[in-house]
Order: sequence, then structure tokens, then C-alpha cells
Amino acid sequence: MGKGKTKLIALLLSGLIFPGSGQLYLKKKLKGVLIMICSSIFVAYPLIKFLIALNSAIRNNITDPLSIYQNMVTMDAVYSSQKGTIYISSLFLLGIWLFGIIDILLYKKTGGAE
Repeated sequence: MGKGKTKLIALLLSGLIFPGSGQLYLKKKLKGVLIMICSSIFVAYPLIKFLIALNSAIRNNITDPLSIYQNMVTMDAVYSSQKGTIYISSLFLLGIWLFGIIDILLYKKTGGAE
């Protein structure tokens, strides 16, 4: 397969599927796995932190568990308190994604290891 076609597939994998998968496709295993681990952390951490805060808020504030309005107000309050974590994690995730894309664009196949 041609080098251009290989790079295109790697770009599509890393850009659209999951950051780091393009590096794995190009046999840059260590870099690909590290990008995947970092991406997973920056996706999971704010999500878990938000869900824990939401669970705590719902347990403390709900008088009627079926009240949709009360649940929405609680969720909005929790989101407002977790915005900073979500934004910072999103910026780091964007940086990791861009690093992966740029790494693939600058890829030159060599005979040696990474």
C-alpha cells in the first residue's frame, strides 16, 4: 500500500475513531498506547467527577424522585459547579488529539523502531 494511502487511513483512524489508533496503525505502538491512555483519562475523569457530584446532589436535594423539573435544576447546578473541570479536560483532550494528527502528518517511514 502506498505511503499516502497509509497516512490517510491513519489520519482517519486517529481523527475520527479514537486518538492514538492511527499511531497503532502506523506501528508506533508506544506512542499510540500513550495517546489512548491520556485520551481515556481526560474523557473519564470529568465524567466520573460529574456523576459523583450529581449523585450526591440528587440524594441531598430531591424530595420527589420523579420530579423532572427538580432533577433538571439539580443537574444544571452540578454542571455549573463542574464546568471548570470539564473545560480544562476538554482543552487537554483537544491538545492530545491535535498532537496525534500532527504526529501522523509529520510521519516518515523509517526502517528502525520509533
